Formats: sequence, C-alpha cells, structure tokens
Amino acid sequence: MLNFLRPKNAWHTSELDAFVSKCDKHGGVQHQNAADLITGFELRFDTKIDCRTDANSGEYRNQQIKLYEEISARTLNQIENEQADVPDNINLCNPYGSTDISFVEKHARTILNALMLADLKEGAWVLDVGCGWGSSTEVIAYAGANVHAIDINPKFVELVDQRCKVRSMSVRAEVSEFDTFRSELQYDMIFFYECLHHSTSVVRTLRHLSSFVKDDGCIVFAGEPITSAWWKDWGMRLDPLSVYCMRKYGWFETGWSEDYIKSAFDQIDWKLWLIAGIGLDHGYIGLALPKSAPDSELMRRVSKVIPAHWATVL
Repeated sequence: MLNFLRPKNAWHTSELDAFVSKCDKHGGVQHQNAADLITGFELRFDTKIDCRTDANSGEYRNQQIKLYEEISARTLNQIENEQADVPDNINLCNPYGSTDISFVEKHARTILNALMLADLKEGAWVLDVGCGWGSSTEVIAYAGANVHAIDINPKFVELVDQRCKVRSMSVRAEVSEFDTFRSELQYDMIFFYECLHHSTSVVRTLRHLSSFVKDDGCIVFAGEPITSAWWKDWGMRLDPLSVYCMRKYGWFETGWSEDYIKSAFDQIDWKLWLIAGIGLDHGYIGLALPKSAPDSELMRRVSKVIPAHWATVL
C-alpha cells in the first residue's frame, strides 16, 4: 500500500514493538501525551479469522489464539504470561496504593453495586475470581462477607494475603487458574471483576466454576468488555490499550457481544441479565441466576441498587 493511503495510526503486528516503545516514551498508552499515537488506531494482522465458524468450536478458538500469538509475539501460556510485579502496597490505604479519589471511588462503587445485586446474607462466602491486587476482595470483606480470593499470579495472592491479615479480614487467598480451581466450599456468590475476559474458553470456565455455587447462589461480573466492535461473537480486542497489553505483557484480552455472553450462560443452564449504567464507567454489571429463578427475583435485586422504573435490564 502506498504510504499516503495508509491511515496515520495504522500499525501492523510486526511493528508493535515500536508502537509500545513510542507509547512508553510518552508515559504509557493511557497517558494524555500518547493521545496522538492512539487516535484513529488501526491494527493490521495476517491471521485469518472466519467469523462464519461456530464461535464455540475449537476451530474458531484456535483462530483467535493464533491472532493473540501474532499480536503478543508469544505462545499462549497464561501461567507465564499473566504475571506482573506489584509495588509494596501492604500498608497503604488501598490495594492500588492510590490517592486518586475519582479512580478509587468508581471501582468501589462498582464492586458495591455488584455486592448489592448478590443480596448476600450474614456469613456468606464469596469466591473472588482473578482477584488481582485485592480491591474487590477488600471491599467485599469490609462489607462483612467471607472471601476466598484466587489469582494465577503468586505475587498478587501474597499481597492480598498480607494486606487482609493486617486488617483482620476474613479472607482466604490462594494461587489458582480458573479452570483447575478446587474447593470443599460452596459459595453464595462467584464474582469476576475485570478478569473473566482473560479466559480462553468462557463457557468452560463458567461451567466449571458454577459447580461451586449454592443452589440459591449467583454469579456476578463487572468491568468486563461487552462489545461487537470487531467480532460478531467474541475475539481478541483490537483497541490500542488491549493491543498494547497483549504485546507488552502477554495478557489474553478478549471481548464478547451481548448475545454471545448470554448464550455462554445459557449453555450451562443459567440465565444472565445485563444491568446497564451501574458498572465500571457506567457500563454493565452482569447478574446470573439458575434458569429456575423467576424474573421477579432479578427485579427485586435490581431495585436494591436503582429504582426499578429507572433500570435498564437486557
């Protein structure tokens, strides 16, 4: 292609090391100084994705994994690639070590909204999946629930464990992958906060973890990317931040359409509702209940968070 026909911020996967380097020289991909690098961002790649293929098939999944490997320049290995260092935040005011009030409050608000939808009773147990630095873990434990926090990164788990011990929170933290998790407990709530999209097979993950939910329990997620911007069903996200994270850190960054994520729960005999406007950055929170639960139960829970006549439920 002639250079004058190429969009200003079109990058081929072979050029992504240069893209990451330029972003870092401007303070990182999310820094305001990098705005010119990401405005109109377009990724070009060689992997062939056939969107006519069944999105639940191994064939389609392998196509998306191949695209991930082209973008990240790595072989898929989440035990190795989903690692990151953490600062020494053990004694700071929150797991982020942040005093940016607007940043912290929007996360706390989202987690508390999810907790209200779960409608937990005293003594409840919550499985906090992909707990990261423990922001969701601490908010849930502060509210009085018992929390079993798991993450693939041992450094994250150590931070969560040490912070919660200092604060006498009822938290059990351990290293685990999504699909190999084992427990003798049954949970009132399974919570995914900004993490379910790292699953390489969301149906498999949901089927496995739902077996640890009590009969009257729920599955809730927030901060997850629900989008049809690039794929009809699901696939690697191609926005500049996701591409940056895949290339620099090796993280597996997917997104799903509304229809696809609902169908994923449907395949495990659960029903998912998406409640708009109460999630992270006013996005969705997903509440899933067994198919036997009546719709009235959904509205009862939603009315705890926002008046029923204001609610947008999909």
